[in-house]
Amino acid sequence: MDVEHQVPPTARLQQEVIGFIRAFGLLSTDRTPCGQPLAPSDAHALTEIVSDGGLTQRELVDRLRLDRSSVSRLVDRLVARGWVERADGPDRRTVRLLPTSAGRRVAADVADARAKRFAALLEAVPADRRDEVVDAIRLLTLAAREHGGLT
Repeated sequence: MDVEHQVPPTARLQQEVIGFIRAFGLLSTDRTPCGQPLAPSDAHALTEIVSDGGLTQRELVDRLRLDRSSVSRLVDRLVARGWVERADGPDRRTVRLLPTSAGRRVAADVADARAKRFAALLEAVPADRRDEVVDAIRLLTLAAREHGGLT
């Protein structure tokens, strides 16, 4: 029996996911895995805000699956950089987040770099296994959402 099959499946999954997180560059707090000079969480938030032409802060909390205080600090950073503006929502409790023209440019740069990084990553996977890899990641994401993913 080879060593790979002696390790329990849960331990193998943990090793592989941690290895991917490190190899892909997801531990950086000041650079996205695609090399852009901003925190990955900032890039995700900006992408969400730009993709819909604006969101409420509550919608951003839900999409990013982060707590309100984390999103508030994140939005403060985006506002300070001039990429997002806060606007009044339909009631006094709602804050709407709107992308600025600079924010749209940064989001476009991130999207372009992200597309190139993922294309290169997928190109490194044997062609006959690419669908299998993407399907496995989709299944793992669904399982994480269903069984206690971070909120």
